[in-house]
Amino acid sequence: LLVLFVVSIESKNPTRKIQLLKITAGLTGAGFLASLGFVYLQLFVLHAICLYCLGSALSSTLLFILGLYMVKLINKESTNGAPTHNPLGNI
Repeated sequence: LLVLFVVSIESKNPTRKIQLLKITAGLTGAGFLASLGFVYLQLFVLHAICLYCLGSALSSTLLFILGLYMVKLINKESTNGAPTHNPLGNI
C-alpha cells in the first residue's frame, strides 16, 4: 500500500498518478474490513482487548476515511470536465 502511494506521488503522468491513488484508496477498504473482523474477534470471541490492536484498527479506519475523501475529491474534479488537472495539487 505504501509502495503504491509513493509510486503515485513520484509519477510524472497526472492520469497515472490519479489511477494509482484510486487503487491505493481502494485497498484501504480491505484493511478496514480486516480491522473490523479483528475487533469483532477481540470483543465477542476472545473477550479481551488489545490496545495495540485497537490502535491499528483506528489507524486503518482513518486511512479508509482519507481514502474515501481522496476518491470523492478525484471524482468531483473529473466530473467538472478537467481530466488533465491534478485535483490533489503537487503531491
